[in-house]
Amino acid sequence: MTRLERLTTLSAVCCCICDRMLSVQELHEFEALADDRLHGEAYCRACAESHLHLCCECSSRFVGGADELCGECAAADYGLAV
Repeated sequence: MTRLERLTTLSAVCCCICDRMLSVQELHEFEALADDRLHGEAYCRACAESHLHLCCECSSRFVGGADELCGECAAADYGLAV
């Protein structure tokens, strides 16, 4: 059986909505799920789910607006420069 341990070391970054300190693992998880245009801001998981939207094409990356595409979908599917 594989056991996963969560990294609880706090980073120097706070959630931009609730000001909760993010752990290093939470920060890495957010950066993996966020579109490149959101990397200037950091959200905890709860705030990201309530304040951000998923890409309307792939539904795998958080974007700012409800009808927005993530950078990867915009470039790959529609040839848009972001």
